[in-house]
Amino acid sequence: MSTQIEKAYKSISDLNLWFKVDDSDDLKLSDIPEIIPYRWNYFKTEWLNIKKKYLNLVANYSDPDLFNKQIQDFTLFIQSQNNSVSNPFSDSDILFKFFSIFDNTTTQDIPLTREESEIISKKVNRIKKRLFLMLNERNHD
Repeated sequence: MSTQIEKAYKSISDLNLWFKVDDSDDLKLSDIPEIIPYRWNYFKTEWLNIKKKYLNLVANYSDPDLFNKQIQDFTLFIQSQNNSVSNPFSDSDILFKFFSIFDNTTTQDIPLTREESEIISKKVNRIKKRLFLMLNERNHD
């Protein structure tokens, strides 16, 4: 069952990413969840400094109560995992647990490593190619 949900989410996410790329919109971490595990050190060290930015976004979010709750939970999560030896962002559920945080973090908001930039470029190119081929195939039917 979870595999079907993950596939559905991935398909929706890919389509959403294609629209964003096509419109030259800013990409968010929620659009490229593959780089979220790389962001642990950033959030671990910067969360207390950037938390206010997220709190300022709560009122305009589609579900302010959820966003506010996830900010509180994320703060506790960062504090509880601060001395963790393993990377807590490697958990595949991290995107869903704190979706509103990642959905309000653009890739321009954070310093990306070369590896992260390459992951983004590859995914964007793959999405463009896949959807172009799909649209092209439909035009020939």
